[in-house]
Amino acid sequence: MDVEVSKRSRNFTDYDRNLLFELVIQYKHVLENKRLMVQVLSRKMKLGRKLLLSTTAAVKPVPEMQNSYMLYTMV
Repeated sequence: MDVEVSKRSRNFTDYDRNLLFELVIQYKHVLENKRLMVQVLSRKMKLGRKLLLSTTAAVKPVPEMQNSYMLYTMV
C-alpha cells in the first residue's frame, strides 16, 4: 500500500518575508506607540475605577459607575 505524502510548503516565500520586514521596519513607531497606549489606557482605567469607587460609591451602584467611566474614557 503506497500512500503518497505531500510535504507542507513554507509559510512565507522570500519575497513575503522581505516585504513583511520592510513594513515592520517602516511602521515600527506605530506598533510601539500602540503598545504604549494600551499600557497607559490600562493604568488610566484602574485609576479611574479607584477614584470613582472612592468618591461616588454612596451615590451610584458600582456597575453603573464603571459603565459610565468606560463610556467617558472611550470618547
